[in-house]
Amino acid sequence: MSATYDRFPGAGMNRRLIEKAAYGALAGTLLTYAVLFWRDRALIAKGYPDFTIFYSAGSMVRQGLGHELYENSTQYRIQRTFASGVVTRQGNLPYNHLPFEALIFAPLSYMPYGLAYAVWDLLNLAMLAAVPALLRPHIAVLRQKPLLFWWLLLLAFPPVFAALHQGQDVVLLLILQVLAFTALKRREDVLAGFWFGLGSFKYHLIFPLVLVIALGWRRTRILLGFLATCLALEFVSVAIVGWKEAASYPKYVLHLERVMDRDAMVPDLMPNLRGLLVGWSLPPLVLTLLQAVALVLSVALFLWAIVISRRYTARKNPDQKPDQKMDLFFALATVTGLLIGYHTSAYDLILLAVPLFSVLDLTRSDGFHWKRDLALVVPPALLMLAPLYFLLSIRLVQTNLLALVLLAWFYGIQRTIKAEIGPRPAGAGSTSGAMLR
Repeated sequence: MSATYDRFPGAGMNRRLIEKAAYGALAGTLLTYAVLFWRDRALIAKGYPDFTIFYSAGSMVRQGLGHELYENSTQYRIQRTFASGVVTRQGNLPYNHLPFEALIFAPLSYMPYGLAYAVWDLLNLAMLAAVPALLRPHIAVLRQKPLLFWWLLLLAFPPVFAALHQGQDVVLLLILQVLAFTALKRREDVLAGFWFGLGSFKYHLIFPLVLVIALGWRRTRILLGFLATCLALEFVSVAIVGWKEAASYPKYVLHLERVMDRDAMVPDLMPNLRGLLVGWSLPPLVLTLLQAVALVLSVALFLWAIVISRRYTARKNPDQKPDQKMDLFFALATVTGLLIGYHTSAYDLILLAVPLFSVLDLTRSDGFHWKRDLALVVPPALLMLAPLYFLLSIRLVQTNLLALVLLAWFYGIQRTIKAEIGPRPAGAGSTSGAMLR
């Protein structure tokens, strides 16, 4: 990583000091997370985290109650058996995920709730440890330090803490995203589609990501593996809940949108375009208009990401395989998916782990210029700051403002792509920048 430090203005002589400060910040962040876990241990044991919905769904499937998976009364009855001490919840914490995901948690439901939560977090820690190991052959900077360092750095990423604290499922989505990324690197597009398809339990995030890659990169074979996997999982879902319950799922989700309260997933907690525009206390008519504006901007951003991504195939270096220059385009697709996803939580930003590692690697490239590419590196640096998340989520209760950071990163990524590749040619392509590996 020395080349990175040497190119940073004025940092060559202070490299060791910078490294010590970074290690100190890393240790301090992890210690803070450990203290917060310890402080909340009683609340976790009582069933306050989001893990409640997965545990109850797994319990229902194990008990043969799949046909009632989206019955609020049945969910509440099951949740009362292990989370009766939650005094802030007068009804069920609704399970609004697809039926097939409940199968993952059915084995955990044989355990007491507290033990199941701990086991799930341990599985998440193992998956997080696998992330840098899987990426290491494809992202050179990960070979510069031990895997333990990168695992600890990943644990310090605030969305990771949020996911572990809530017992969420997004770490599973991250490992599937990483597997898809590595498959794309090997040009195994159908396999990449398969991994993406397994992640369709968060369809609102995975669909735009897949479409930007498939349509923007002109690698439509991804859709073959993706759609086949989604279709197979749909049959699994029907087998769990039956046709009637499966058909009622969209209606159930829309109903939750209308009745959700301050404890539910509301726009002011969403770091996406919808949250940025709608997550404010405004008159209903104004919010309705802003909803329409958010939809239009989301479509525009999606289409712009595809246009930018078309440059992936517009310029080809005859001495370089196309998959060696995909990292920034994958980052662009990921950021786009998070910005336009209808429901994006702070912990969903864990999907930025691959772009974070990729950008760090790109700073070591000979084609990288700190002044020109500042917009590429400042937003991810901000996203690594735990105090920023604490300020927005606890003090201001406006996590939606993180969307501004994502928009700045989107701008920085597409700006670097334009600078490295240049204007799209009218006819045949030419060489691409050395950074786009």
